[in-house]
Amino acid sequence: MRPIEKYINEVKTRKGITSNTKLAQKLDLPPSTVCYVMSGRVTPSDEVCVRLAALTGDPVEKVLILAAESRAPESTKPAWAHLLKIAAKAGVFTLTAAFLILPLVSVAEASPSHGVMSGASDYGYYVKW
Repeated sequence: MRPIEKYINEVKTRKGITSNTKLAQKLDLPPSTVCYVMSGRVTPSDEVCVRLAALTGDPVEKVLILAAESRAPESTKPAWAHLLKIAAKAGVFTLTAAFLILPLVSVAEASPSHGVMSGASDYGYYVKW
């Protein structure tokens, strides 16, 4: 069983949720999504991780790390598990920017029509926020 599936089972126990269908209702998801995650066919998206964190009150970073560890190649799983332990020991989760902001960044060619840009003009590309 992958780390995210173990976590979801713990969530169901903590919240007294007796089925994947009831969990799907609480997360406002189709039941098939939860079933696919629990069967290991898919890993929850960042949006689903945020919904899980909101349901439990757990830090969103914790859930995102568990999902990342679950989808990671075997060779990198120990690194993800170690990252989660470090974050838990620190008592502070500071990876929000990496998981929630960076995916929103788009790389665009430099041109006046792209609005506010930042980045290295030497490369002809900018990060558009």
